[in-house]
Amino acid sequence: MVFLIVVSVIFLPIFREFLSGIFMITSGGLLIILGGGLIFFALQQKVKRKLKYFLLLTGVSGAGFFIFVFLHNLFYGLGSITKEIVILSNLLKVLEVAFFLLAIIICPIAFLVGVIGSIANNISSTGG
Repeated sequence: MVFLIVVSVIFLPIFREFLSGIFMITSGGLLIILGGGLIFFALQQKVKRKLKYFLLLTGVSGAGFFIFVFLHNLFYGLGSITKEIVILSNLLKVLEVAFFLLAIIICPIAFLVGVIGSIANNISSTGG
């Protein structure tokens, strides 16, 4: 739920009026903790191989979302500081764009694949 709320705030401007930056920081920290917990438990528990991959994908993409957003902003700031050094500035811009694409496109898609795959795998293994 936290992931869906955060993505809604980012992609749907109407939600931004109701939720502040403090919410984004708090929910980002919560997503990192929950994603890390899911990764930890998926590695520790004895689950089927396919389900383990889906759980790991969900955890990594959930936690990675805010890590990549942070890295995007970090490289944007560093790029602004080093705009006189052309090679370094261009390298930082490439990293900024790469982390932006990871955060905004890859992580939400990977999260959905992980969640849907986990649910489908769980339903098929229980026979329901």
